[in-house]
Amino acid sequence: MITLESVPNIGKRLAKKLQSIQINTFEDLQRIGAIEAFKFLQSMNSDKLPLCYYLYSFEAAIQGKKWTALSLETKRKLKKSVGR
Repeated sequence: MITLESVPNIGKRLAKKLQSIQINTFEDLQRIGAIEAFKFLQSMNSDKLPLCYYLYSFEAAIQGKKWTALSLETKRKLKKSVGR
């Protein structure tokens, strides 16, 4: 089992946010996916969440790379998947 805090792009702050929605391990995040995790967090906040800090970080963590290394096409698809 891999802790969220140890995964690149997540860290303590995002791990705490994920844990608030019952995503407690990296395996949980992989199973649920970046898009669903982002949508659930978004539904719990009245403000729009920044895509690069949340959605891109989650997806890049799953892919095992820095969020800045995501392709423009991947970012476009992610953005579209959450209606932005």
